[in-house]
Amino acid sequence: MPAGRTAWGVVKDRAVNGLAVLILFVNVVGLLLSFVAGDPRLMLVKDSEVSSAVGIGMLVSVAMGRPMMTAGMKPWLVKGDETREAAWARLQNGSEDFRRAERVFSVVWGVVCCSVSVWCGSWGCTRCRWTRWSGWAPSS
Repeated sequence: MPAGRTAWGVVKDRAVNGLAVLILFVNVVGLLLSFVAGDPRLMLVKDSEVSSAVGIGMLVSVAMGRPMMTAGMKPWLVKGDETREAAWARLQNGSEDFRRAERVFSVVWGVVCCSVSVWCGSWGCTRCRWTRWSGWAPSS
């Protein structure tokens, strides 16, 4: 479904939705890695690395001047309404405060996604109470 929606957006709008492409890529890589990974600990680390890929993608999109979270946020706020679409376009074209908020929103999500990756990838998955309780990590 995500692949079809992404392709349809490219054909229909003649534009690439960066967030949709990133999420599609991450899902495909995650699916392929799930065939390789049988160890639950490795699956947790894999998921944290997926979070880092999304976070890095968001931070790079801000550095490139095209905040990726805008593509995720706009449909929820505009909801296909022409009046809201026009208001969004006005704000995006004429309001530096609005564009700054878009950048901040993407940076916050990017940092949070990268932080999750660092936490789980470095020591969180093997040390936290949940992994000990579940039996996925050796007790220390």
